[in-house]
Order: sequence, then C-alpha cells, then structure tokens
Amino acid sequence: MSIEIQISHLLKQHQDPLRVAEELLPSLSTKDQKAFLQFLIASQNYQLAFRCCKAWLSTPKAFPWGSFLQLFYEANLPLMDPDWKAILEGATQSLENAHSLVEFYTEQVHAPPVQQLREKFLKKRKKEWLKSKEDFLKKINYFKQQNMIEEEKKAIEQFQVLFFKDLSTYQHLKEDLKLRWSAHIISKNKIQQNQPLPLKDKEFSPQEEIFLNNILNFFLSLKLNEETAKNSALFFIFQSAHHHALSFLEQIRNHVWTPALSWMFIETLITTKNYVRALGELELMQKQEAPHDPERPFAIRYLKAQCLWGIGKKHKAIQLIREILEVRPDYRSAQTFFNQWTGVTPS
Repeated sequence: MSIEIQISHLLKQHQDPLRVAEELLPSLSTKDQKAFLQFLIASQNYQLAFRCCKAWLSTPKAFPWGSFLQLFYEANLPLMDPDWKAILEGATQSLENAHSLVEFYTEQVHAPPVQQLREKFLKKRKKEWLKSKEDFLKKINYFKQQNMIEEEKKAIEQFQVLFFKDLSTYQHLKEDLKLRWSAHIISKNKIQQNQPLPLKDKEFSPQEEIFLNNILNFFLSLKLNEETAKNSALFFIFQSAHHHALSFLEQIRNHVWTPALSWMFIETLITTKNYVRALGELELMQKQEAPHDPERPFAIRYLKAQCLWGIGKKHKAIQLIREILEVRPDYRSAQTFFNQWTGVTPS
C-alpha cells in the first residue's frame, strides 16, 4: 500500500494529522520520505517535520531537499547566505539529491540559488538530449544508406517515442521513408504473389489412374453446363492430373464451350507442354473480336510468350514479355518470366 493511501486511511480513522504522523514514522521507508514530509507541511506540523529532517540528514541515504526547502518557506523561516550555502553543498553531493532540490518551485517565493541550479540542470539535460537525438539520427541514416529499410522503419518509430517533442523531424523522416517503404512492400510481395509455379502431372499409382478414369467417365456422363464443366476440369487440375483435365476438355468441346473454358483449355495445353497446339488455339482466339475485354490482348501475348519459349523461340518470347511489361509492369508473372529468361536477378 502506498504512503498516500496509508495517510488517507489513517486520517479518516483518527482525524488528527499528528497521530497519523506518529503512527507512520516508525515504519517509514526512505522512498516515502518526500510524501510524508509533504503531508506534514500541508497539515502545518512544522516542528515534527524539522525533527524528521534532522534525523534523516544524519543518515547517508537520499534526502528530499526540495521538500526541506519548501518547509522553510511554508514555516516563514528566512534563509541567510550561510543557510543557502549549506543546503546547496548538501544537495549537490549526489545527482539524486540535486534533482530533489531543483524540484522545489513556488511562484510566491524567489529562490535565485535554486533557479540557477535548475537552469544548470536544464542546460545539461538539453545538451544530453540533443546529443542523444544526433546519435539516433545517425543510426537511422546508417540504416538508410545500407538499404536496411525494415530496421530504418523501426528506428523511426522509436524516434517518435523518444523524441516526441521534435515532431517536424519525425514528419520529415516519415515522409522520406514513405515512397521507399511502398516500393519495398511491392517488391517484397511481387516474388511471393507472381512467382509462376512449375505445374506438371503427378505420378499416379495404377489404382489412382483407375479412379481418375472412372471420375472422368462419370463427369462425361453428366448433363454439363458451363459451371459444372468448369468445376469438373478444375477437379483434375487441383489433383495435378492435367492430362485428365485436357482429355475432359477435348471431349466436351463440341457440346459445352465458353470463352472461360477456352482459356482453361489453352492453359492446360501449355501445362501439358502441347505448345504448338496452344499457339494454334491462341491464333484462332486472336482473330475473334472481343471489344469489351481489354485484358484479352495481354493474356494472348502472355500465353504466346510461354509457348514460344517452350518450343525454343526464346528471342520472340522475350520480346512479347517486354511488350507487356512496357504497358503493364505488374501483369501476372510477366516480370518473373522476363527475369528468368534474360538471367536478370531481381533487386
């Protein structure tokens, strides 16, 4: 229980500040001296307060010099030069005691020695603060120069907490990082999101082949519409049974066919390395008009590039991918293919 709560409880119990002081004094810890002395001053028990101070001064422990000085002023006791000299000498023997003294402040009392000591401390603290800020900014700049952007971001967040009064510098650091951080996130995610996965048929056991063929025949026996046809093909694709997906799509082509199934058919041809057939399908698709599909030209070029690369026409493949990147830098996995095909290492 804190000293303040103990004082409050005892005051309610005894209604007498002197009895409260007498009860608390024997068990008082060093860290509670200041609060206890403030209580005695507020209750105008100056005589007991001076007796306590005298006892505390005889020990080598920290002493509440600020409250001691306040006690003189509240008791209307004048301080002569020798008194000031003794107080300042005692208070400045340790940093903790000196800090305690400069805490004393009252608008009604002019205390030049304390004010001078306070100003000295403020100058010292400001100098330390500026040095600390300068070192921290050097740390941030080092992270920036070394392109350690995540460490730089964390350091800027710490700067905001440690030097919250310097809002302008924080805003400058934040704005300087903003664009570079966005580029970093995009670059970081691009590899994860756009990396083309090598798709190939899984090796199935004889029993699994029988099962997949039975499923294929079952799907073909259904009265299919666009949705069920697409879901049936996706079933095989998700099982990495791409040849079964191709067989299914080939057999339903004359019965159920939509642009979405055409794209799925072409991509399945590419996955199963039927590049020449896929090129033929893309040529046919290119001749068809689709004025309301702005993605179509990009998709055709993108798939054509993969086919050309697959049949060894690498220069034409790279040229098609470059054309896409000039207009749509983030189109699907175009950048990743370009990097792989040209031997460029992403930065």
